[in-house]
Amino acid sequence: MPSERLGCRLIATIDRVPLHRVAIAAWFVCAPSLFGASYYVDCAGGDDGASGRDAASAWRTLEKLNQREFVPGDAIRLKRGATCEGMLWPKGSGAAGNPITLGPYGAGATPVVKADGRDTAVRLLNQHDWEIRGIEAAGSTEYGVHVSGTGLARLRLIDCVVHGVNSTGKMTAKASGLVVFDGELDDVVVDGVTAYDTNRWAGIILQGRRGADNVAVRNSTVHNVYGDGIVLFAVRDGLIERSAAWYTGMEPSYSIGTPNSIWTWSCAHCVVRETEGFYSDSPGVDGGVYDIDWGDSDNLVEDNYGHDSQAYCVSVFGAGSVTAASEVRGNVCAGTGRSPRAALHHGDVFVYTWNKGSLDGVRIHDNTLLWNPPIDSPVLKIDAEFSGNGANSFDHNLIESSVPWMVDASSGRVSLDGNSYVYPGDGRWIWNGLRFEGLAGFQKVGGQEAKGSAARTDPGLLRTPRHQPLAPELTAARVDWKALRGHYALVGFLDSSPDSRGETVVLRSAAAQYGRILKTIAISPVQVPAEWNFEGVQAVTGPSPKGKLPLTFLVDPNGRMLYRWEGYSPAKEIVFAIRKLCGPPSGPEN
Repeated sequence: MPSERLGCRLIATIDRVPLHRVAIAAWFVCAPSLFGASYYVDCAGGDDGASGRDAASAWRTLEKLNQREFVPGDAIRLKRGATCEGMLWPKGSGAAGNPITLGPYGAGATPVVKADGRDTAVRLLNQHDWEIRGIEAAGSTEYGVHVSGTGLARLRLIDCVVHGVNSTGKMTAKASGLVVFDGELDDVVVDGVTAYDTNRWAGIILQGRRGADNVAVRNSTVHNVYGDGIVLFAVRDGLIERSAAWYTGMEPSYSIGTPNSIWTWSCAHCVVRETEGFYSDSPGVDGGVYDIDWGDSDNLVEDNYGHDSQAYCVSVFGAGSVTAASEVRGNVCAGTGRSPRAALHHGDVFVYTWNKGSLDGVRIHDNTLLWNPPIDSPVLKIDAEFSGNGANSFDHNLIESSVPWMVDASSGRVSLDGNSYVYPGDGRWIWNGLRFEGLAGFQKVGGQEAKGSAARTDPGLLRTPRHQPLAPELTAARVDWKALRGHYALVGFLDSSPDSRGETVVLRSAAAQYGRILKTIAISPVQVPAEWNFEGVQAVTGPSPKGKLPLTFLVDPNGRMLYRWEGYSPAKEIVFAIRKLCGPPSGPEN
């Protein structure tokens, strides 16, 4: 620790303690900092010649901030309403349980770091124990937030907005884009981040090197990106949850890869749950929503809503090695396979291997698959090699298809049973080189689907629910219901809990998809943090109803209640319910 810093720390510590404790304070100076100091930056009215130690003596520029090496417990504060030009790269690291924090102070809009054409807006390199919260980063050419190097432990990026990462240069790496963590990751969390608008590759990517553990992306949204939406590469114990990605894969022509919305690669013990992905595209193959990719082991994709993609809803891939213990359960897929080419070759669920890869243990079960492709194409497409002793099955799924082709499987290593099929005509299964017309023949000769069922009528999945009078919580809310006539209304009562934080992602997604016909309102007894980013959602204060929050209602254009959800409810429940009433997404209001 520099001697200048020791002196400043000694004076600051003495100022805060009684005189008879000075000796104790001096002892703390010689140990790692336990208390930390606060530093303020006002890029509109500060002064780099000031001390920076309080709001009245704030620094003015990021250059001044970047020159200092911070220590555990330090707090860096950027003034709200101000725009700071340049790259933010503060030096130093915190300690376990005593991070360096960076966030806003004062009142007004989120402080903005405007890179002004530099390659990165916010950077950390070989640093650990940081928490960055409540800032906006924009105007860079390669990375919005870039954290890279070794020893990247106990890092938090919370409630930040990252956008506008664009360049005329050639894209060269997938570890580029809006939020990029690349290196030796350990205990890294990206929470509540909004990332959009880049012609680099990714929206949010966490890429591990030399063994990366315990990484999570939650409560975040990504849209309008050239490549992938949210991805985990080469990590252990990874999680993507309660997040959404749309308008992914927007690159006009192929350069370095083919993207999906939300997926994992070379990932061990990773989970993708309660997310939503839609409007995914690709300049080549892929262009699907969810993907358990090659090199993965013990991966789970559950309770997600994937829809309206150019290609598949979910895939399981193997290449060059064994992809082991893959499970896909409880998801809702609707309106995927919008490209006739992708629908024909991928289906809605795509199980595929290449380059001497294989799969060992694949279970796809209890999903709802609404398949309405522009060309007769299979719901389930299997073109894969299997190895090992893991059980492989496709079971207890509900399939409602507008075309008769149910399955196209080159291998008989996957067992089918307990699935419910709804389709026109007789239905068709291609299984291990044999073709079957109708479920009965497939059961008898193919030896599959002993407990399966088939029907040609609507099972009720898309029927309109029964109308009900407005619930007491809604009649007591400060909402002008007459003004909402003619629109559906999605009303969520929120508090400051993690479940409410996750519900805001669902509300925002619904507003982005159905804003032309849907009014989305968030009601809270206290003002929820501005950093929650209620884009497209009207946020108002109002009385808190009884019951577990969040509490969400869907009201029809005539002011009658249709649905009530208590507690956190994922997109597969709320946004899918809107789809059942209103059809595919119609776009935002403007």
